[in-house]
Amino acid sequence: MKIKEGRLHYHYVYNGRVSSAFQKKFEKHLTLNTREYMVQTVITLLIQYLSEAPEMDNRLGRALRRLSCHQSGLPFLLEMDFQRIIISRLIRRNCLLNRYARPCVRCDVRRDFGRLLLSDHALLADSRMGEYILLTKRMDSAENLLDSSDCDNAKIYTLMAALILIRQPERRSRFFLKFRPIDALFDKFGSLLRKCSLNEISLNGDSTEANLCCNIIATLSSIFPHQLLESSLNSNSFSKIFPNESSKKCFLLEKNLNDVNSKEILNFKNNNGELLLSVLKEDLCNFNEYFSGMFGSEFIEKLEYKDQFIFDPEEENCCSQEDFIKFLHFSIGCPFGSQCTSVEDAQTCSSLLYLADKYLCNRLLDFLLSGGLAARLVTGQTLAFFLPLVLAIPTLAYGGGLKDICMLVLLQYSNNSELLYTLRHIAKCDSGKSTTKAVDSLIEMLHTFISCLSQG
Repeated sequence: MKIKEGRLHYHYVYNGRVSSAFQKKFEKHLTLNTREYMVQTVITLLIQYLSEAPEMDNRLGRALRRLSCHQSGLPFLLEMDFQRIIISRLIRRNCLLNRYARPCVRCDVRRDFGRLLLSDHALLADSRMGEYILLTKRMDSAENLLDSSDCDNAKIYTLMAALILIRQPERRSRFFLKFRPIDALFDKFGSLLRKCSLNEISLNGDSTEANLCCNIIATLSSIFPHQLLESSLNSNSFSKIFPNESSKKCFLLEKNLNDVNSKEILNFKNNNGELLLSVLKEDLCNFNEYFSGMFGSEFIEKLEYKDQFIFDPEEENCCSQEDFIKFLHFSIGCPFGSQCTSVEDAQTCSSLLYLADKYLCNRLLDFLLSGGLAARLVTGQTLAFFLPLVLAIPTLAYGGGLKDICMLVLLQYSNNSELLYTLRHIAKCDSGKSTTKAVDSLIEMLHTFISCLSQG
């Protein structure tokens, strides 16, 4: 593929790799002809090469650092959003956005270089000249755009750049006081999600709105050190719940219900009339406050000896039959660690959280939340299972640190495709409704999380 921009000579790129001839020319003549290389296509290409090369190219790295510190090139770097290229190509790498990825020396080196390059750029941009370009010249240019949406987006991208690059306390305080950038980003983010819930826009692929959402989250994540984000979780709050070693067998295997009076048995069936599970009402009442209230008091269910309960997937938030049966085993006191109470995947865990809250099974909630099992299962890939529950049910949001872990994963451990999938899922929760409760809850929860980090 041939590329020619401005005064650049032709150079060749094969399969996204920079030709060695151009690379040497770039390194050799950078100091003499800096502005010749101040083109977004070229800069992006060089950083992409540095990101994907098998070995770290230190000569090219030094050349890029000199470029980022070149004062006459500052307007060009700010114009192309140089900091956004660095963050997307070097710092927020897919490998590092995996919560449980093994340490990777290759990616660590690139991320460390990206932070160093960003610091060099910020050192130059955090000046009177940089402040003028960002907050006066670019803002005025945005005001002159004819399309109101383009004008709004240009302002948001300018605020994101300034939020990352302006660091000197006095200058930053002045910037925050005049523009309130965090509030502006959340207003825009919320507006995009609400439009998505109304099917006015689509957060798919490389659409303008999807890219803007991803960049807002990347910016919010980048303004805090990753150590500070990690420290927002109090891992000591999890008290490990160990299985009962004395008995790991299902209680139902040890009981013969044939000899029990049918009035003491509750049969759970599906919509087709198929029997799912038969349990003793007494066992169910011991660990489940919902059924304890139903059969332990003089309610009509007890007086009329109700012996059937119909499971409807639609009423149970589309939980599967298998998950509901597993929930019943928890509800009758089957020991942790037995096969009937094993929780091995995020979807099962999220279904059990929903059922435990709805039917007031505190034993199961303690097992999933206080024990930290649910928190450990939250990743970028599984966030869409947990976040809607956390937004809708306060018990889950503030139990076992699940609220904070979801916010952390949203900011730090979700790549763009995972992030957009989660956001579409949240917007879908409000689809067809008169209010956007899920979106509003997400904005409030994320804003509170960011505010707590800022104060810390």
